[in-house]
Amino acid sequence: MAREDLEHLEALASVYHSEELAGANEQYHLYLRDAVIPQTGGRTALEIGCGKGLWTVVLAQLYDTLDIVDGSEQLLAGVVAACAGRRAQITTHVALAEEFLSAGHKSWQHIYMTFLLEHVEDPFELLRRAGRRLERDGRLFVCVPNCLSVHRLVAYRAGLIRTPDELSDNDRRVGHRRVYSEDLLRRHLEEAELRILDMRGIGLKVASLAQMADWSPDVIDAFADSGDLAPGHAAYIAATAVPGHAAP
Repeated sequence: MAREDLEHLEALASVYHSEELAGANEQYHLYLRDAVIPQTGGRTALEIGCGKGLWTVVLAQLYDTLDIVDGSEQLLAGVVAACAGRRAQITTHVALAEEFLSAGHKSWQHIYMTFLLEHVEDPFELLRRAGRRLERDGRLFVCVPNCLSVHRLVAYRAGLIRTPDELSDNDRRVGHRRVYSEDLLRRHLEEAELRILDMRGIGLKVASLAQMADWSPDVIDAFADSGDLAPGHAAYIAATAVPGHAAP
């Protein structure tokens, strides 16, 4: 693992712990989390990239064992402390996702890859490696920002960005390399020999996070629950995929 890669991830950790990504952004993510994670849980799960642990605290309650991979030791320490006393036996791994998935032979019932693909250099290869580490009846859960979200299309029509998939200043600050459309995510999953069981838009975002800063939590919750009002233009894309050889 390159030292500069780890240093970069540790620098990003302070962004995830800051209040700048709380508020409306966190409300959207909590809604998305609760819509995606199966409430039945399971035996084994792998979370690749833990952020500040919003997903981890729920996964730790729903699974028997939970492996967490992140390049930031700081983030891992924080989420483990937050999960103390929960059901899962937790094992953490300080590693880049690509390197971790290339080593060893362990497989998991469920793998969670949320808000990660937009960060990595080679998302197709990462998906391919993740698919090979799923159990035969396993599920891969992927969530990404949608470049065709209403708020991005409005910014494009206003001339604030040149194309809907252009990286914003906030994208660059948190280390994004791309923003996904449904078509791009579908292509990456299928090229990685994964079969898509479900792909849907979640959340409706009509303004930037800065513009939503003084909105009431009730209004933000209503928008988080309104992705169905703009098919194809929701704030986030959530997909569930299985190994290509898996039975329906």
